[in-house]
Amino acid sequence: MKTIANSSKDALRRHHLARRNELTDRERRERSFAICERALQVNENLDGVTACYWPIRSEVDTRPLMDAMLETGRRVALPVVLGKTELEFRAYMGAEDLIEAGFGTKGPSEAAPVIAPEILFVPLSVFDRKGNRIGYGAGHYDRAFERLEAQRNIYAIALAFACQETDHVPSEPHDRRMDLVITENEVITPEELA
Repeated sequence: MKTIANSSKDALRRHHLARRNELTDRERRERSFAICERALQVNENLDGVTACYWPIRSEVDTRPLMDAMLETGRRVALPVVLGKTELEFRAYMGAEDLIEAGFGTKGPSEAAPVIAPEILFVPLSVFDRKGNRIGYGAGHYDRAFERLEAQRNIYAIALAFACQETDHVPSEPHDRRMDLVITENEVITPEELA
């Protein structure tokens, strides 16, 4: 039986993914580029391996960000889904070396080194100004955050279109709040972290 929080999360997810899907290809391209520019500026002030994600469906297109990071000598990783629940992060060297990586996305092959990122740019379906996010419901990033934070501090940054914002995202104890949320309009420092 679903809890009220899970039912509410499902409704928020559906609503905000529908809003994201309403963006035209041109709007998504232009807004993604603006988000990538902001994310690159933020990333320049952080140290460590940066994980990104290969965009699927109507997500923020991170390819310009990854290309720019590689050009400046940053170490970049992409997640690969292992089994049904776990993410493994592998070194990203360029789009030509990618394979199908689960959940409809692409990632480096098994030949790429496995690395533990300190900075993670993550996708989402909906967010609020407290840094709460709702993903796609499978919990891949929740488990990855927990595993990575058992080894070191990480810095989690959500990339989203402004239309994916809501007033309140119900959160549960296992939900990790984002350190920043970057949209085409602004870089949001969560209210309780500011």
